[in-house]
Amino acid sequence: MTRAELKKQAKDSLKGRWGEIIAMIIVYQLILSGISLISNFIPSAGSIVMLIITVPLSFGFIGQIMKFSRGEKVGICDYFKIGFDNFSKSWSIVGNTFLKLLPITILFIVTIIGMIVVCVTKASGDVEEFLTWFFIMLAVYIVVFIVFWVQSYLYILVNYIGNDNLHLSGKEIVMQSKEIMNGHRWEYFVLNISFIGWFLLSILTLGIGFLWLIPYMQVTEVKFYESLINNNEQSEIITNN
Repeated sequence: MTRAELKKQAKDSLKGRWGEIIAMIIVYQLILSGISLISNFIPSAGSIVMLIITVPLSFGFIGQIMKFSRGEKVGICDYFKIGFDNFSKSWSIVGNTFLKLLPITILFIVTIIGMIVVCVTKASGDVEEFLTWFFIMLAVYIVVFIVFWVQSYLYILVNYIGNDNLHLSGKEIVMQSKEIMNGHRWEYFVLNISFIGWFLLSILTLGIGFLWLIPYMQVTEVKFYESLINNNEQSEIITNN
């Protein structure tokens, strides 16, 4: 499916229901902001509590958007039920995704530490030597960042697959996302970039435009996922035959 077709499908799903999804997203963001505010008053453990809560909420939010996109009736706060009914599932997905990205994450952290060490040890020495080391480390940092970003795209579908396949384990869901997204990361990147004009327009409207842009992007991403799933199923049928 082309980007134009995906966006048309998204617009069709949103037609006559903009108010409903805008209300869902506003309430969701207010709840996250409230949780963040409350966690600030809990010494030390506040960030942990927020993380524990937001992981299933994020899973539930994607599930709610998927239901909305498919024309199903959804409540304003259904992500609570979807998320906390699948609390362990959502955390299993996050854990397995983290393990997949752990090697490149460690390399990323080591690169940052390397840049700090260069700045501390070379700053007081020869300027030319300092700049040489600094730009070498900066180049390594940029390369590692790009690799991390590209690898993370393999797991962008985990919450979508998880909501559609509650019987699968977190590990199986992560592996399916990797398999489905392999060869489609560039398409996903270009799809996101295609919203840049709307993004800039939303900024010019002092953020008001984001009330329409975020639902538009969210539903389009559901259509992208469904398109890949359909193509993947067709490929399996052809292979099996």
